[in-house]
Amino acid sequence: MPSSKWEAHNVGLACSHAMKGYAYGVAIACGKDTDVGRMAELSFQKRPTTRVAKHLRQFSYYMILVVVVCITTIFYTISFNAVQMGLQVSLSLLLALMPLFLPPLLWWGLWYTKNRMLKRQCLVQNLHTASTVGLTTVIVSDNIGTLTRRQMRVTEIFVNMVLVSSDEPNIDDMGDPFDELIKALILCNDAYVTPGQIGVPKLKRLLYGNMFDMTLLRYGMQFISDIDKLRRDYEKVASKLYPDSERLHVTVHKVVDEDGQPKLILLMKGHCDVVLRRCSSIIVDDQELQLDTVMYDIISNLSDSLVESGRHVRAFAYRDIDREVEVRRFSLIHGGARDTDSRYRDYMAVDTFNLRFLGMVAAHYPPRSTIRNAVSRCRTAGIKIVIVTSQRPENAKALAIDVGILGETMSVFHSDPRMTIIDTSTDIVDMMEFVGLKPNHQKWQMEQLLLSQRDLVCANCTVDQHYMIVDACNRMGAVVSVIGYSLHHTPVLQRANVGVAKFGGAITCDAGADAILRDGSFASLVGVISLSRLLFENMKKAMAYSLSTNMTFLLVHFSFFLIKLPFWIRVMSVFIIQFIVNLIPAASLILEYAEEHLMMQKPKVYDDYLVNRRLLFVTHILVGPIEAAAVFILYFKYMAHRGFIPKSLYGLNYRWYDPSVDDIIDTYGQEWNYASRMKLDNQVGIVVLTCLIMMQSFNLLLSKTARANVLTHGFDNMALNVAFLFLIGLIIFFNTVELPDFFCLAQIDSWLMFFFWTIWPFATLLIVIEASRRYFLRMFPESWLATLTNY
Repeated sequence: MPSSKWEAHNVGLACSHAMKGYAYGVAIACGKDTDVGRMAELSFQKRPTTRVAKHLRQFSYYMILVVVVCITTIFYTISFNAVQMGLQVSLSLLLALMPLFLPPLLWWGLWYTKNRMLKRQCLVQNLHTASTVGLTTVIVSDNIGTLTRRQMRVTEIFVNMVLVSSDEPNIDDMGDPFDELIKALILCNDAYVTPGQIGVPKLKRLLYGNMFDMTLLRYGMQFISDIDKLRRDYEKVASKLYPDSERLHVTVHKVVDEDGQPKLILLMKGHCDVVLRRCSSIIVDDQELQLDTVMYDIISNLSDSLVESGRHVRAFAYRDIDREVEVRRFSLIHGGARDTDSRYRDYMAVDTFNLRFLGMVAAHYPPRSTIRNAVSRCRTAGIKIVIVTSQRPENAKALAIDVGILGETMSVFHSDPRMTIIDTSTDIVDMMEFVGLKPNHQKWQMEQLLLSQRDLVCANCTVDQHYMIVDACNRMGAVVSVIGYSLHHTPVLQRANVGVAKFGGAITCDAGADAILRDGSFASLVGVISLSRLLFENMKKAMAYSLSTNMTFLLVHFSFFLIKLPFWIRVMSVFIIQFIVNLIPAASLILEYAEEHLMMQKPKVYDDYLVNRRLLFVTHILVGPIEAAAVFILYFKYMAHRGFIPKSLYGLNYRWYDPSVDDIIDTYGQEWNYASRMKLDNQVGIVVLTCLIMMQSFNLLLSKTARANVLTHGFDNMALNVAFLFLIGLIIFFNTVELPDFFCLAQIDSWLMFFFWTIWPFATLLIVIEASRRYFLRMFPESWLATLTNY
């Protein structure tokens, strides 16, 4: 008695159809207790948090911290005599520290990567998937159509007691036994060529039917030029479908013999052991020999070895219907009986034993040519592969060997924990061994398998076990990408971090998936993972570039309140820096090429932050202070040029912006009224803005790489080259075009020489420090410098 409903042949699941006959049925489950109900319940479970959601949550904490710091600064530094001015300066700092560029920058990166993934045959439906899939640590996939091609291929033919390859060049010279076998696989076949394909080569025509029948028909079309004529000559009189219980397909055909007399023949197709039991003779070299025990064992053992190698094997047999009773029965049926049920039921009266064995045909789903390379890339990238299939362990093992997931030797896994062989290689697990266990015990077994095996192949897997595997991966902290195509895969896709459907699958599967593989290939998903990893690396480069100006804003703010300098960056300048100077060039960094082999690195599950302490150290300790120093030196130099040496600026922070004060005296004794001071302040604004743009233009070129030499990496990113020219154009624009007053920017004289002689030492220092840092990171990848600055 079967221990599971999945092994029983008398259990009908929801949506099963009774093709014929009648029987009494007993309902053993209904509603949510059925498999369909269970799938619906699992499909509504809470989904894991996406990577983008984690990043946005991180920045929400950052913005809350910025607001708290700014409010605290206002409370301790603002003067009650100049509340409005203090609030304006603090508001400027608050807007400057807020990552206002992040939402559009993140959207642009996801949208661009999504389009690149579409070129890799992956349609992303959920934009967050473009980032989350790069963090994948486990891929749970089916096998048919994903690791293999979608069409089967005939590989071996057994005829004349000889097993030959289907690619044998002289296979059609094997004589009449081979010709009879080819006719049998075309006639005892329910597949047919779809109409409307005039002019299409016969081997490229579309067929309709089940996959194995279409494979046999397509193979037979190589040797029979006109299969329609063959089927007309051998008119089908009766046929019995291929049920799983009997594993036989039987057809009866009417043909005219050499004497012009009608003749009936019976053809049989089915599993080798079933067909062999009904055969009594075999054709060998045009001679009909008795099928003795020796031949029976040879054919049976050969069939078993083909099945163990992953082949789908069908045997064919033949018999003439020559008894008068049988001929009369089929003559009456063919002569006009309208009851088709009785027509196809009466075949059972025919003697389906004492047949002549014609031969065997073996076929399989050939693996895709790109899968071995994809499996190798997964292993170097630290991604575990879990293959889940409902096929038998033999077929699963053969496919795993073909694609490189499994070696030639296979370890044995026992359901008894005391007998478990701990192996770090790939294992084949028959999930039927765990069906009788309690759910908690099954989950424990799956966790042990996932922990002990490099990769895993699960055969005879049920819907619940498929879900348990994904759930176990999630509970152990893995980021799971699942490939599915049928209705049964819908709850698994919902439970996964990234649900990937194959094109042409169930509608519910496509609707619930985050992405759709248009070619259904496993290799396409691996290529998408590399693109997503590149997005994450480039996003960190963009953040490093954009956050470098924060230190300048902080030091300018503190200089206003602590040193009491009349120096602050106005709100309009903040917006220009945030959206024009930072955002637009940072968007070009998203298009940067990979500087390293990203699929040679492990997934950064525990370092999944766009902004980490190492990036903050580089932007706020190394790069930021250099840019701030350039800004302050330019400020003091220009103010000294206009009559205010640094010492004379101390204590003027509020009086400088007070409209009622008209008696501020510079170092040379000149008196400055409010209007002249505001004009000078606008000129200082253009000085600060131009300085930051020039420093950021050098920083943009340095941000192309995190470790590699910039010159070696090259300048193939044309978008970044244009962005660099864009920054240079901004400098020229702001210093040559008269802007409206609300920009609070005014032109200065001889700006080109003024900036050149002041900026180049700081630009050189920035280049030397960053180039040296990258050099030592390459030379000493595990040093303290890498721990401190390798973001």
